[in-house]
Amino acid sequence: MQMFLKENVPATYCKAHAVAYTSNALRLAWIKAIRPDLWEDFVG
Repeated sequence: MQMFLKENVPATYCKAHAVAYTSNALRLAWIKAIRPDLWEDFVG
């Protein structure tokens, strides 16, 4: 995920990727809140 953020993304993709990134962050936060054990496995 960090590598993706450091890449130069074409402007046309920015909004779509921002939406995808936000939804992914929300999903990860949901996992962290409900299943901390899964979160630990995911983050490693």
